[in-house]
Amino acid sequence: TEQPHTAGGLSYATFISAATNNETDIKTSAGKVYFLSVQSIDATPVYVKFFNTTAANTTMGTTAAVYQFMCPAAATAANGAGLVLTFPTGIEHTTAICVAVTTGMALADNTATSANEVVVTIGYK
Repeated sequence: TEQPHTAGGLSYATFISAATNNETDIKTSAGKVYFLSVQSIDATPVYVKFFNTTAANTTMGTTAAVYQFMCPAAATAANGAGLVLTFPTGIEHTTAICVAVTTGMALADNTATSANEVVVTIGYK
């Protein structure tokens, strides 16, 4: 049985999209991703791309993400769309955890999102 704890839980990173590829270091050393939440009011799907490296060692438009998740397009900005995923055993990153949020599906895509249209929260250790 799991018991509540006051220490030792997940760390969280959260950000709101800028009019960029939103490349962000979540953790600059090895770790695991346990939780992903994405909400979007963008009229196109957005893709959260994960890299097993730091932003300094990722060349957007060239470096392919090791995996990604799509948040569907919002039917209307008032309604929005979302994606919430949990990974009970975590997704391992042996070097670092870096993410980018783009509007293109290709793993190496570098297409900027619109500013203030996507909210991303990641739980990690």
